[in-house]
Amino acid sequence: KSGDVTNEQLKNLYENSKKCYWCEKDLINGDIHLDHFYPISLGGKHTIANLVLTCSKCNLKKCAKNPYDFAREIKKEICQ
Repeated sequence: KSGDVTNEQLKNLYENSKKCYWCEKDLINGDIHLDHFYPISLGGKHTIANLVLTCSKCNLKKCAKNPYDFAREIKKEICQ
C-alpha cells in the first residue's frame, strides 16, 4: 500500500466520524468499517485523506467500485 496513516490520524477519524460516509446512518460499535474512498485496486492511496468510516453494509456493497459510480448507484451526491 502506498501512503502512511498514523495511529493518531486513525484515532481522530474514529472519534470524529459519527455517521456512515455513504448512507449517513449512525455508526454503531462493532459495525464500523474503514473504507478506502478510492479503492487501492483502482490506484487509491492508503492515506488519511482517502479513508472514510462506513457501516459494514455499505462497505461490502461498495467493495472496489469507483466511489463516484457507487455514489450514483445509491443516489448520494458527493463533490468531485
